[in-house]
Amino acid sequence: NSSSGFQDHNLSQFIPFEIEKEIGNLYLSSGELLKEFWSCFPPVTLELEQKLIKMYDILKRFSKSKIKPYEDRVVRDLAPLSPQLFSHLNLLFDTAFRRFSNWSDKKGKK
Repeated sequence: NSSSGFQDHNLSQFIPFEIEKEIGNLYLSSGELLKEFWSCFPPVTLELEQKLIKMYDILKRFSKSKIKPYEDRVVRDLAPLSPQLFSHLNLLFDTAFRRFSNWSDKKGKK
């Protein structure tokens, strides 16, 4: 969709380069962690289950220690733009957390 790209381009004009670069770095790191997390599905072996639990814990810690503090700072510094900057990244993590929770609930019922 070309209009979406145009809007994103306009948004980037208002974001300082340092923040844009840091968000890019957060996306790169998040992408690697999420890729490892999703590679554990379906967890059909004990080894995959253990890796899944470990990756879930890593994602939780990364979200809490890296993304949330940076998001809070950006919210403070770029208030009107900040929700748009982190909504996709938060959605990626929320989806992974929800999937883990669903798996964990099903596993507990067996």
